[in-house]
Amino acid sequence: MDNPTQILKDKALDQQLLAEGYVVIPFLNENEISDLTSYFREHHAKVPKGLYATAHVPDTEFRNKMNDKIYTVFQRANEIAFGKDVLALGGTFMVKSPGPEGELIPHQDWSIVDENEFRSFNIWVPLVDTNESNGGLQVLENSHTLVDVYRGPNTPSAFDQVYDEVWPKMKTLKVPAGHAVVYDHRLLHASEENKTTEDRLVVVYGIIPKQAEMRYYYVNGSKVAEYKCHPDFFMYGSPGSGPGNLEKIQEFEYTFPKVASSKPKPTKTAKVQERKPILARIKGWFR
Repeated sequence: MDNPTQILKDKALDQQLLAEGYVVIPFLNENEISDLTSYFREHHAKVPKGLYATAHVPDTEFRNKMNDKIYTVFQRANEIAFGKDVLALGGTFMVKSPGPEGELIPHQDWSIVDENEFRSFNIWVPLVDTNESNGGLQVLENSHTLVDVYRGPNTPSAFDQVYDEVWPKMKTLKVPAGHAVVYDHRLLHASEENKTTEDRLVVVYGIIPKQAEMRYYYVNGSKVAEYKCHPDFFMYGSPGSGPGNLEKIQEFEYTFPKVASSKPKPTKTAKVQERKPILARIKGWFR
């Protein structure tokens, strides 16, 4: 990726996004926050416990109704923050209700473009102030460049052997209502339980470079299948269940990489010099 597309109009912030994997920027005004909050409440007399997203509701008409509202309200802020070469994909309301059911373990989002050539991002916008108490967004800075791996609904995580080491080292972002966390889909992120008595309501919106074609990756045995994709697949299809009628580009043998633990392995034999694990090689992660 020699010349990545500029995502943010502010070149300094765009360079920060490229280097660290995320930035926090002012985004929605008070009227827009109120508008989105009221709209969500009008259409949700009761919110399911745990982590709820309107994009996961089986009713596709309802999904699109929520997405259309978000798209309309986001237009002003999108035009101010993002460059002309950025394509808005679609959005969802997401609620973390009080209690441990809403905990979200460290993970990366799906690969939705060819990451050899392009990057893709989420815009994470809380409609309430978020912090450690209500399950604010946690990130591991620079983790978006740690490992190249295909990610989809049934791909294994590259980090599943190191969750207990990584999670305590993640940074909880204190984000005021209406600010946006723009983050690379490769960035490792998580959120702990909401320990307050109020729902944590956010809006999440996907963006990609306009010149990038969407992709979808799915594991078939020992192979990864790559498919052409489009935004409507996420609005009208069931992307968590498989590729459906998407056009297959190719299928290839693939061994999923794993981030190695930095914990010493017990051994009964003589000492063997081990290759220093990836986690231990990242400057400043475990300070």
